[in-house]
Amino acid sequence: MNLKYYLRGLGLGIIVTAIILAVGIQGKKESISDEEVVARAKELGMIENTVLSARETEKEAIPSAADKEENLTNELDADYTLAEEALTNETEVDSTLAEETLGQEATEADDAMVDNNENNSFTVPSENTLEKQAAESEASSANGENTELEAESSTEDESSQFIVQVGEAPSSISERLEEGGWITNAEEFTVFLVNNGYDTVIVAAEYQIPFDADMEAIAKIITKNKRIRSRPTQPEIPTMPETSPVTQ
Repeated sequence: MNLKYYLRGLGLGIIVTAIILAVGIQGKKESISDEEVVARAKELGMIENTVLSARETEKEAIPSAADKEENLTNELDADYTLAEEALTNETEVDSTLAEETLGQEATEADDAMVDNNENNSFTVPSENTLEKQAAESEASSANGENTELEAESSTEDESSQFIVQVGEAPSSISERLEEGGWITNAEEFTVFLVNNGYDTVIVAAEYQIPFDADMEAIAKIITKNKRIRSRPTQPEIPTMPETSPVTQ
């Protein structure tokens, strides 16, 4: 029992002490104004909001690494473009100067050659003259070739190929000559061959017979100027005798 009352009294004493301390501390607490709060904050090393804003602005103003790299790339591209344009312009200028120099040297060389030719009393043809002469020579050669071709063509037009087959009869040869336009009467030409001894000496070969050749000329061509004898002219056209085959 004594311990119970003892503990109860100890608890009540603690509670009362705590209440008294709380009331005492509350009474001592004073209100602090905003200026005092700012001053105390400055004393503790804190800064105002405006300073923070300025620092944030400065931070934003500082470009990032990606922005720096992009700006550097743009600058390099611009420098490369300017250098390329300058090199191109310089090359064009050098080329123009070289062409002008070569043209001037060529002109001076031509003038010197003309002066030298005048002093030596003979004329050396210039490059243009040589080219002109070469062109004229080529034109003359071309005209000569054209003339030759025209002559050959004219010769081919005036004569044509005629082939006498092995074993072909004179009557067959006469008919083909008539069909080709060399003669106008095959029968008459056959009689001419027989009467003049050409029918037995016709040679099988390939001939060039002019279209304006007469029967005598054609007979000499296809017999290669061979002739055995002349036969007397008969009043009537004889029946075609069996003739010997054409020799080769």
